[in-house]
Amino acid sequence: MKDRAHILVVNCGSSSVKIELFQIAENSATDPLFIASGNAERLNSEKASCKIDSGEASAENSPQPGLNVEKAIRFIFSEFEKKNLFQADSRVAI
Repeated sequence: MKDRAHILVVNCGSSSVKIELFQIAENSATDPLFIASGNAERLNSEKASCKIDSGEASAENSPQPGLNVEKAIRFIFSEFEKKNLFQADSRVAI
């Protein structure tokens, strides 16, 4: 099977991080296929939380006081890697 390209969309704000992963369809006229998303909210607060959706059961972690943008991105990438959805390599710097 030929590997297809992926699109990683990252939207960071001061209190949230939203990441979506798509796979380019074989037919370029078709919209990219949704693979997974990660959403961290209320960062830098006592109610910070992060949710991963990969089309199967969503894994939501409990509130994580002190979760900031960098930690949220690392958490989301590690969850994507655990599910074999995304492999961060030396070209991805956090």
